[in-house]
Formats: sequence, C-alpha cells, structure tokens
Amino acid sequence: MTALSRILVGISAATVVAGVSTAVMCRRDMASAYARVRADSQILPSPYGVIEFAEGGSGPPVLVVHGS
Repeated sequence: MTALSRILVGISAATVVAGVSTAVMCRRDMASAYARVRADSQILPSPYGVIEFAEGGSGPPVLVVHGS
C-alpha cells in the first residue's frame, strides 16, 4: 500500500467516524428536545384543526411558530 493510499484510507475512516458520531449525537439531542416539549404540551381544538402548544420559561412572552 502506498503512502497516498494510506492517507486516503485514514481520511475516509475519519470521515465515517465523524459522520456516525454526528448522527448519534443529533438523534440523542432531538430525542431529548422532543421529550422536553411533550412533557408540558397541551392540545387546543380550534376551527382550523388541533393545535398543540407548550408554555414555559420566564421573562417576556415569546411566540414561536414551528411546523405551520
């Protein structure tokens, strides 16, 4: 195996490890975020469909619309 081949194999392996690590961390963080939102959410029926919302935190009110 030439030096260039070894370098390319090393770069490829590092890229795979970084990609897998990123995917695992992303899934863990998203699961944590979904669990946090689901814990305090409420369902509000409206003429336009069901609305799920959560209240929390402190300070001035902030409205965040996601998924509309």
